[in-house]
Amino acid sequence: MRTISLWQPWAELIRRGLKQWETRSWPLEYRGVIAVHAAKRKFRSEDIWPQSRQQMVLDGVDPFDLEYGCVLCFADLVECVKTEVQREKLSRRESLYGNYEDGRYCWRLENIISLAKPIPLVGHQGIFHWPEGKAIYEMAPR
Repeated sequence: MRTISLWQPWAELIRRGLKQWETRSWPLEYRGVIAVHAAKRKFRSEDIWPQSRQQMVLDGVDPFDLEYGCVLCFADLVECVKTEVQREKLSRRESLYGNYEDGRYCWRLENIISLAKPIPLVGHQGIFHWPEGKAIYEMAPR
């Protein structure tokens, strides 16, 4: 199972369906199911814009009560486009939950399947392979 490790609170926002686009500096040709892993790196409020923190409060997300070092959910990665193409079409919330500067890419995530209990896993940079992920995905309630 292809897996991506994200810093919190971004992984949690995807898990809750509040963030539908993940922004990266590199494109991805793969389309299909991907596991979303919350990295071990702890949340630091200075790492995100004040407006993003305010939006998280409005969305009921406590950035100091998050899971780390585990898989939180699965998603269908359905599209990868340049940020310049997508930026003007975003909701205010979505624009606050990503880096849509020129020269970057945004990946569309749909059909989130949140795990009832996060699964501990050591993450890696980039897209990495999680051998047990496919079997867990197939057993996950929909």
